[in-house]
Amino acid sequence: MMLPPKKRWFFSAVVSILFFGCLESCAWWMERRAYLGDFQTQNASSETLYIDLGDDRPHLRPGAELTGKHHHIEINSLGFRSDELQTPKPKNGIRIWFIGGSTTFDIYAPNNHKTWPSIAGQLLDAHLTDQVVEIVNAGVPGEVIRGNRLDFERNYAKVRPDILVLHAGPNDLRTAAHSSDSARGIAPEPEPGWMHKSALYRVVSRRLQLGPIPDSWKNRAIDEYHWSRIRKDLHDFLRTAREKGLQVVLSTHAHRAEDTATGARAKRQVAEGQKLLRMDAESVIATFLRYNTMVRELAAQEGAPLVDLRAAVPPDTSFFGDHSHYSSAGSQRAGEAAFELLKNLELRPKQAVN
Repeated sequence: MMLPPKKRWFFSAVVSILFFGCLESCAWWMERRAYLGDFQTQNASSETLYIDLGDDRPHLRPGAELTGKHHHIEINSLGFRSDELQTPKPKNGIRIWFIGGSTTFDIYAPNNHKTWPSIAGQLLDAHLTDQVVEIVNAGVPGEVIRGNRLDFERNYAKVRPDILVLHAGPNDLRTAAHSSDSARGIAPEPEPGWMHKSALYRVVSRRLQLGPIPDSWKNRAIDEYHWSRIRKDLHDFLRTAREKGLQVVLSTHAHRAEDTATGARAKRQVAEGQKLLRMDAESVIATFLRYNTMVRELAAQEGAPLVDLRAAVPPDTSFFGDHSHYSSAGSQRAGEAAFELLKNLELRPKQAVN
């Protein structure tokens, strides 16, 4: 029986909506599964990983516990991806505070003990047979250096760390790149349309790297004012920690792209990193290169130990889950590099400074 034209149109529209709705649901599931597997919360009080403290900064929800098919994330009472600290701090205890953004949090690590800061701590604990090593992974996805410093100052008295490993980078580069555009009078990118916001578009575009980047992204660069600001933020944080008696370790930032990559090779290696900075691939590579050079120079000038993760973790897809976040192999390599640096420091508990 043939349906009337109006009913056929209505029936086709309903089928199309249901079809694309199913595709969108599948894409959303693929995105979620890529990070957390079959995502669940362990209890009703921890509905999300984040908590809003009213200061327009990202904060992890104390006590949150998220689990999935391949991932299990636990946030301690301080709001960090770490085990609870011993109370009181052991007299022979060494506490190492790793701080930064999502690359310190280590988003693809299947559990807390597989993050690269934790791997470094486990290796160090086995190496120092007469001491107890505790790791604080204070990486907060989305956070910048200034926010990390606020977290440090707020929680210092509770943690009483001996060593601070400052591993920042991508979020500050993103903020500086966008702020540089504003300072030059470049209009912000228009809000993406509904299609570009869909999970289906994100999944397909990441898989196939569809479409050219906007012309406005080509040859973009962070201006000198914002480069100076990033350096000052690193320097000020280093000085603040040293004033409290801490040994401060600086860290370069590894990523998937080769410094010499150009053209299609650069675009393939940087991929979604272009969206992070709103730059073309070659500009992203140049930006990370300059940042790492700045960190190395600052470490030399300040006499600070440096864990050179850019040199330790090769720009190879096997070590990365995306442009700037480690795979399990990358986390292992980064943890080992941090351990090799830390084991050669003077690792003795110091008198805390208020």
